[in-house]
Amino acid sequence: DFKWGRTTRPGDRQNHLIRPSTKVDYSDVFLNRRLGASLSYSMSKVLVEQQSVTHTFNRTPTATDTRPLVLTAVAWGDGPKFIDRDTYSLNLDFKASSRLVLSMTTMYNTFSGATFSRSLTFTAANANANVNNGRATVLGDGLTEIRTNGLAANTARAVSVNGGQNFDKKTMTFTVVPKFEYTLNRLLVDGGATFSKSHNDYMSLPDSVRTHTTDNLTGIDFRATRPGYNSAEWTFVQTGGPDWADLSNYRNPRMQSNEDRGEIVKVYEATANARYVLPFEFPTFVKLGGKINEQYRKSYNRNAGDQRNYIGPGGNTVAPNGTISTTGSFANFVSPRLDAGRRGPEIALNVANMPRHPNRQALATAFLEHPEWFLDVATPTNYYDAFYASIRDFKQAVPAFYGMANTRLGRWQIQGGMRWERSATISKQYDPVPAAEVVARGFPVGANRRATTIPGLDFQYGSRPRVKRYGEYDNFFPSLSLKCAIRPNLQAQFGYSHSISRPPVSALAGVWVIDDVNLVVTAPNTNLKPELSDNYVARLAYYFEPVGSLTFLVQQNEITDVREARRFSADEFGYGDDPAYEGYEFVSTINGSRLFRYRNMELGYTQQLTFLPGPFRGTNLNLSYSRSYANQRRPGLIPHKVSGSLGWNYRRVNLRVS
Repeated sequence: DFKWGRTTRPGDRQNHLIRPSTKVDYSDVFLNRRLGASLSYSMSKVLVEQQSVTHTFNRTPTATDTRPLVLTAVAWGDGPKFIDRDTYSLNLDFKASSRLVLSMTTMYNTFSGATFSRSLTFTAANANANVNNGRATVLGDGLTEIRTNGLAANTARAVSVNGGQNFDKKTMTFTVVPKFEYTLNRLLVDGGATFSKSHNDYMSLPDSVRTHTTDNLTGIDFRATRPGYNSAEWTFVQTGGPDWADLSNYRNPRMQSNEDRGEIVKVYEATANARYVLPFEFPTFVKLGGKINEQYRKSYNRNAGDQRNYIGPGGNTVAPNGTISTTGSFANFVSPRLDAGRRGPEIALNVANMPRHPNRQALATAFLEHPEWFLDVATPTNYYDAFYASIRDFKQAVPAFYGMANTRLGRWQIQGGMRWERSATISKQYDPVPAAEVVARGFPVGANRRATTIPGLDFQYGSRPRVKRYGEYDNFFPSLSLKCAIRPNLQAQFGYSHSISRPPVSALAGVWVIDDVNLVVTAPNTNLKPELSDNYVARLAYYFEPVGSLTFLVQQNEITDVREARRFSADEFGYGDDPAYEGYEFVSTINGSRLFRYRNMELGYTQQLTFLPGPFRGTNLNLSYSRSYANQRRPGLIPHKVSGSLGWNYRRVNLRVS
């Protein structure tokens, strides 16, 4: 695909794939070196390749088919994107006096990510044991060779040319962070504020339509081979059925015209801290501080309300009674871009008569110039999902205050404190009119007590002001640490803390993140609770002269309401009837019901080998062994870990091996 001129990629039009990037920095000092300023601008324009080969297997042998593993379908995903980033920043530091220092960071970012996804799937059978269309109907060895059986009873034999989801995500973010630091004798006061606003819009038009959909081309027979069972380099030969390279054979053309979702995120934060060293015989200081963080998140996703049937030239037709035929096609919109056979270094798709996809950008132009060719077929359920169910308007405020003290008593260094936090949430939600009143106004309702017409839905959900739902809880978080100098070179430390980990606001509310290459949708969970943990740690350290130590550490963490990512099928998530999400998995975060207990023991040794002669005095050695275990499986938990490094420094030379 890469060449100096234009090529048909990543969409269906000619584009340059080799694109420029640049960065410019300027910094200087002013006002007799009391004011420092730094300006920066960077621009990045890249093409990101996203390609995949996905195999569908059946792993359940039967009495008539004892093969342990049978491949039933092969899918290719291709989702290249243009990613453009621009960043402007200004940093200022000003020494206002000998006691007061002021600083400010300002940043403006823009982002554009234009994604053009599509997929191609060859299906030989269903991944089940059905005698007519299941695993037993796949001929060949089922791993390196698969053949369809050519029988009419096997209705699963098909080829699909799906459009994925095509859109340009545009983000603009502005951030400003002023800070100060003031010193007066024993007193140090510091603080700051943060304001950030991010505006995210998703759109497809005018460069592309969001999705295109046709019925699968069925009754297809083929033979597919690859050189080995772990290879992804396939060769397909059509042996029967309609020509899969002729787009007119793919019937019932439908599409969604525009990606219509977005999100606005605002963050306000202010902090203040004061540290005072008390005039006591024993070194003692106290520290007080507070912080308030507020996040606002508004989002919408109107995609469900954009369902269109193509009835233009060569498309479906509408009968006088309103019935829509399913015999049309997108044959007048053939994409000039063939599927890329290469997936990195592999020729992953070798097909003599490559199936063709519709031209998404030509469809976008046709929709804008001839909207009458695209009949709106959205249902009242689609309308409800788009304009009411998808709306999120959420605010979270977390004020906090803490106090702590630190002192030394003989051999003991003691530090303790308490932090208070309040979590307050406000969610604006629709206040629907009761179903009985909806019926009284003449609008029919369904079994779910929801209106079944668009005017009825507008009356039921849109005729009343939205109500605010409040949530609030307080938490206190104590902490204590003790450090004892048993001997001048032997120290013991003990610590305890109670802490909270709130789910990010994006996990509670926001727009979906759609991965069209791996067919995964990540969605928020409004019922997610925070994690609470009790943390214990003990450490014993022995220090060598001149520079070295031997340490022994044990710790335990007990966590409740652990956040876990779970996968759901489209049916389980309530989108099984939406063709745009056919074959997708949904990922959302939930709270686990069990207490998670993690324990760790670690031995560590570090030594600066200054006793070595001459240039080798800068040699240092680090060794450690850790043993970790938990009462539940967790990603990233390593039961046994041994690590080490050997470093050497001499003048301007620094070498390290780990």
